[in-house]
Amino acid sequence: MSFWRLPLSRSRTKPERRRLMADLFIAGRIASGDTLRFGWAMLPGEQQAEMYARGSLDGLLCDMQHGLVSYSDMVAMVRGVHRAGKPAYVRPPLDDFAMVSRALDAGAAAIVMPMINTSDDARRLVAAAKYPPLGERSWGPFPAMDASGLTAEEYLAGANELTKVFGMVETQTALDNLEDICGVAGLDGVFVGPYDLSISLSGGAMAGAGHAGVQEALPRIVAAAGNAGKIPGIYASNADQVRQYADMGFRFISAANDRAIINAGLASAIGNGAN
Repeated sequence: MSFWRLPLSRSRTKPERRRLMADLFIAGRIASGDTLRFGWAMLPGEQQAEMYARGSLDGLLCDMQHGLVSYSDMVAMVRGVHRAGKPAYVRPPLDDFAMVSRALDAGAAAIVMPMINTSDDARRLVAAAKYPPLGERSWGPFPAMDASGLTAEEYLAGANELTKVFGMVETQTALDNLEDICGVAGLDGVFVGPYDLSISLSGGAMAGAGHAGVQEALPRIVAAAGNAGKIPGIYASNADQVRQYADMGFRFISAANDRAIINAGLASAIGNGAN
């Protein structure tokens, strides 16, 4: 039975609970075929995460891999994003599968896991992210239950559907194993890291998202994800890329990096001040 058909707890009114689930999780919008465009936060801070999330984007990702976000920072940022009525996503550090369940316990709606290169990597990810029978996630999602208003029984019954887990495709090895990765049960999607992928395909050059090998691989990634019933996602650096990737069929797309936004804002402010 779909989670959306389950009876909900009475701690809040039915419309409030439905709104919270629609706001804090993305399962409903993904099922409806929506394309989600979200922010990407490398800098820590609960208040700025809340401010960021109050914009027009479809949530905010907290980057624990290359950003300056610690575990306590991530928990606070997820709380701030929820206060803004938006879903929070987390990229854990490389190979830190323990952080997957901790981020979900904190209330993350999705995990974007770096460097998933084989089907075995994908199965490790699913084991950390999903409750039995799909995985081996340990119990303790108390902040997530507090934010959503779900009881323990409701959360356990719905978590595998409500929360989404993406494996990042960032290497030639991942491309070689793409169909096997997409075939792993419990993996909800794949997420392209164009910069690491370009470095891998170019033999160590910083080629960027425009690298011919990356551009050639993108339609194949969308097709492989679609054939396996998975969600294709990708990191975009600007509005033109967001439009390009959405037109290609990607449905979970980063749209704005906080460092880039700050740099652009400073350049604009200084320019205006000099005129």
